[in-house]
Amino acid sequence: MTTPGDALAARWRRLDARVQEVRAGVDSADPHQCPDAVAGALDALYDLWEFWTTSAQLTSRGADDRVRGESGGELTAALVHARGGKSHEAVEFGDFTDTYSDSYFSHYGYWRWQAHSDPKSRFAERDAWYAAHVAHQEVLPVLETALTWLRQQPELH
Repeated sequence: MTTPGDALAARWRRLDARVQEVRAGVDSADPHQCPDAVAGALDALYDLWEFWTTSAQLTSRGADDRVRGESGGELTAALVHARGGKSHEAVEFGDFTDTYSDSYFSHYGYWRWQAHSDPKSRFAERDAWYAAHVAHQEVLPVLETALTWLRQQPELH
């Protein structure tokens, strides 16, 4: 039988591994490597988010209340929302742009989060958080911010 500690460790291990894949993917102009890595990272992020909300005994609304006003928490909730778009609306995240970025890559252009919103009014707040913290930003720094925020949550230790 898996203990809660083992389940938590597995979720951290998977998220860390998927973010490592994104680190490799952002330095590649291959049209599939980064989006595939981002898809895996969003799935792993969602699994850890669900573990957190369950451990903290939070409903979806309660999670929003808890993260509201914290840029890292809002960003993380926005990525969980984006993962829903990936799963339910067949959105592929990771947009390659032909502009300069703040980071150096071995190719011209960079991978960024594209704009995303859900037409359902119940997601308006998370849409706003996505627009404010995620959309048009480089892929990797956004994921690293989410990792940092999650590592600060006492329920995930």
